[in-house]
Amino acid sequence: MPKGGYESIEMLRSVLFEYIDGYYNIKRLHSGLNYLNPVAFEALYYKNAG
Repeated sequence: MPKGGYESIEMLRSVLFEYIDGYYNIKRLHSGLNYLNPVAFEALYYKNAG
């Protein structure tokens, strides 16, 4: 978080969305994907499909 906070709620929402959608959801392990992250699961899927 910036030292003085965020300029607006819209800025905070934008930063949170970027973190969750652009980093957290890509890196974290998902139990529904056999404890792989989405990128690794997709790579494994396409490797086995072809």
